[in-house]
This record gives sequence, C-alpha cells and structure tokens, in this order.
Amino acid sequence: MESKFERCKRCGWGGYVECSICNTLFYLTKKQVQDITNPICKECKELQINATGRLKLGWERVRSKIIERDDNKCVKCGDIKDLQVHHIDKNNRNNNSENLITLCKKCHYLEHKEDPYKHLLG
Repeated sequence: MESKFERCKRCGWGGYVECSICNTLFYLTKKQVQDITNPICKECKELQINATGRLKLGWERVRSKIIERDDNKCVKCGDIKDLQVHHIDKNNRNNNSENLITLCKKCHYLEHKEDPYKHLLG
C-alpha cells in the first residue's frame, strides 16, 4: 500500500504519514519514516493483535470506522442488521483498512462457507 507522506515543514527531517487503519496523518521521525512499511498511528497500535494472538482493546474502534466507511450496511446485500467486519485475506492480523469490509452476519457466514481454504491456495 502506498501511504501518503508529507515532509515536516518545520524540521524537514521527519514527516506526516497516513495511518493505514484510520487514514489520519501522524508525525514520524526521520528514522521511523525510513523503517516503516505499514504506518499505524499510536491510537491504532492499540488495536493490533498482541503477541498472544488475542485482540487488544480497541478492535471496536477499527470495527466502527470500517462500518461507518461502508455506509453502515453490508457491502454485498445492503442489509443494515447484524453487521460484522470481514478480513478479505482471511488473516485476522491484517487490520489494514483495505483488507476490511462490512458484511451482515449471513453474508459473512456465506463468505467463509463458500471455500474456507481458498486463501491458502494463493
């Protein structure tokens, strides 16, 4: 993903980069800018999965942003009830906004039922 970057006008070294989850701009130092491949702001880092594989508190923030982005309805059928957020690549560690879509409970079930192993085939 190509992220938006704006060099800091004051120091010229660091800069502002777009968070890959919430799309807000946040500041990074020169070293952080060089090392970053998937920029995530401080607030959204809390949303990432910790080393034990359990969701940290904050998933609700990502979930609500994705549902709001998708106009509070299922992107497949348009239903507005029982909305869930689906990881397109089936990797629940990849919380990049481009990998998340809103589905109703039925469409989410059908998405996983269709071919639960197709993501393993590449």
